[in-house]
Amino acid sequence: MPRLSLALRRVCVLALLMLGLSALPAHAVLIGKASISGQVVDSEGLPLAGVRVRVQGPLPLIFPRQVETGAGGFYRIDGVSPEQKLQLSFSKSGYALGHGSVSLQRQKPLQFDKLLLVRMQPRTLNKMLAKAGAVQTLIPQTGGTLQEQGFKVHFPPNSLTVSGSQPVDLVISPIDVSTEEVQAAPGDFSARTLAGQNVLLESFSMADFSLSQNGRKVNLKAGSQAQIELLLPRSTPLSPGDQTPMWHFDTVRGLWIEEGVGQVAASTVLPDRLAVFASVAHFSWWNSDQPIATTEVSGRVVDGNGQALAGASILSSGIDYAGTSAAQSDAQGNFCIKVKSSALSSLRASLFVDSLSASSPALAVQSGAAGQSCAAGSAVAAGDLVISTGVACIQGDVRDEQGAPVVGLEVTSSAGTTAVTAADGSFQLKAPENASVKVRALGYPTQLVNTQAAGDACASVALRKPSGGGGTTCVSGMVYQCSPSNPVVEVSMVAWRNSDETLFGMSAPSDAAGRYCIDGLPANELLEIKPNHGYSMDSQEIDSGAGGGTCAAQNCTVAPPQDIWCY
Repeated sequence: MPRLSLALRRVCVLALLMLGLSALPAHAVLIGKASISGQVVDSEGLPLAGVRVRVQGPLPLIFPRQVETGAGGFYRIDGVSPEQKLQLSFSKSGYALGHGSVSLQRQKPLQFDKLLLVRMQPRTLNKMLAKAGAVQTLIPQTGGTLQEQGFKVHFPPNSLTVSGSQPVDLVISPIDVSTEEVQAAPGDFSARTLAGQNVLLESFSMADFSLSQNGRKVNLKAGSQAQIELLLPRSTPLSPGDQTPMWHFDTVRGLWIEEGVGQVAASTVLPDRLAVFASVAHFSWWNSDQPIATTEVSGRVVDGNGQALAGASILSSGIDYAGTSAAQSDAQGNFCIKVKSSALSSLRASLFVDSLSASSPALAVQSGAAGQSCAAGSAVAAGDLVISTGVACIQGDVRDEQGAPVVGLEVTSSAGTTAVTAADGSFQLKAPENASVKVRALGYPTQLVNTQAAGDACASVALRKPSGGGGTTCVSGMVYQCSPSNPVVEVSMVAWRNSDETLFGMSAPSDAAGRYCIDGLPANELLEIKPNHGYSMDSQEIDSGAGGGTCAAQNCTVAPPQDIWCY
């Protein structure tokens, strides 16, 4: 490619400066280039390799950049030209397309004579991807109705922008907004109302609707409409007859845009559940939400010695509402983040340490009244989010159903480290110290491991497949709040399967020692145990074990002691 002439290069530089000046206060100039990095994980929080990450800004002279995540789910894009806000997309076969936004501008520009020099700085953007639904086919000339996990869409005949009579592929990818999967939602729940107001949303239900013909995207014809049905979680606060605003995701601006109204009624797929029904004129991500009153919460990110950690990514997830927001810590470790006012939110900070993804324990914060702000000094102080920066290790082995070692199997941790099992089935992984880390191998239940301090012995884990067999069994355990010496009394525990919301059993209220027992559970089933009406952070995953156990005989599979409601 021939080099640009000096005159043309000067024109390009001038054009960039003018475009930068037009988006910033008078006499402000963007200088330098920046990098964007992060980790992409699945809905279990485990890293995803081979995700294509693509970034593109609105300036016509900015060329698109893309990379793929490595084995630990990490990516990094360097040399990003000056932009205030960039949109990123995250794509991988078998997963719904993800979207995120990142701002590269310093909050406080440097004053230099009459110019404001706005220096770019590195940014972190982590992303969760939800699994895509099954590929279904539709004959566009006849239309029809298709559904996925209780989410449904009906197309009138000849309503799609297609050529010829070939079938159209449809993929409906729902997100369970009542769980941590809400983090897989595109964007950060920033939205624009019909009146042009910028708001933050609380989600009731959402799904991505993707249509293609021979690999090319199709949509509804101008003037055509389709009817969608969004299944509501069992815990929804909505009632039959309620109306909710509908929103679609604008991938160019990174915002949810209000468009239309949905009506709440009984689901046509699961009659014991509710759904939102709406007519739509195009397809993308669709969301049934309501704007929320917001406030700000402040805090600080530090290491185990209390030293400030700059550049940490802070994520807020609603506990008593479904929504997320994000922020980053400054050079002093301070952060300010928008949340729903007078609500309970869970804050977590993450940072890359020695090629590891390290996170703070979740911190539950009760926010204050609407309008409180960090700038005015009225924001609720969340306290410190502590990220242990030392490096520890996890060791273990993998064995099959017969107890034989499994050789050459890749083992992955949520910290982004991987290992391959040796001849005796053993493996060893690096991990952050004093952290809860998930460990997984293909075909084996995910295990949660608590690491030791840096320099101590490796934490141990055994990856085993269920032994097989049928029948019923039971699970017993003990629940406590914050400390094992503080048992939780009179709480019923439930066993369920999160993937399809199947409830298998519920215990009697826990006794004075926090003990419980759940009878009549399927044997050799991977279950989640959590308090009835509890939050997803209070659950643990356990294999129910071989059949035959009963609470009366006291021969149940014993679950590890479980910390609940420690906020």
